[in-house]
Amino acid sequence: MKKIKKTYFSIINKIIAIIAAFTGLQACGISITPGYAPPAPLPLAEFSISGRVENKLQKPIRNIKIELTTPQMLNDEDVDLEVFHYDISDYSGKFYINELIDENSYRGEGEFTPPKEVALVIQDLDGEENGEFKNDTIIVPLEFKTDSTSSYPYAEVTDLVITLEEKEQNNEEENKQ
Repeated sequence: MKKIKKTYFSIINKIIAIIAAFTGLQACGISITPGYAPPAPLPLAEFSISGRVENKLQKPIRNIKIELTTPQMLNDEDVDLEVFHYDISDYSGKFYINELIDENSYRGEGEFTPPKEVALVIQDLDGEENGEFKNDTIIVPLEFKTDSTSSYPYAEVTDLVITLEEKEQNNEEENKQ
């Protein structure tokens, strides 16, 4: 009986060894995915700008487009950094823009330095519907910080208030009515 058990266990051990060998060979075969994948591009910097758009009476204005760009791009200069995001103010006049500067937006060579300022181009989208306002451009300074929670510099501008002037109505149009 001991001899049968020993033979039985010997056969099971050989079967397990054969299965393990085939499984190991299968794992070492040609793989569809490469063994080495390049790391994902890391952001170089991140910043966010949030605030509200209002008129001179401090009432919120909706449907105002706030477009992010760089001061150099406003002057049609060649720049190493391409940023372009926008938001449209909601019913309470609030907007939020977040920009992640990575390998796709930074084309420069050499060491990267975060921008010290960005430009916001403000444009009334709906015409007379919510009041007609003049287009404007403002420069927003950025102060980048690095702390233990982030491996890259970040800047945050909150509670930015943009006050727009109303367009003056044409006196000729008023006289015709």
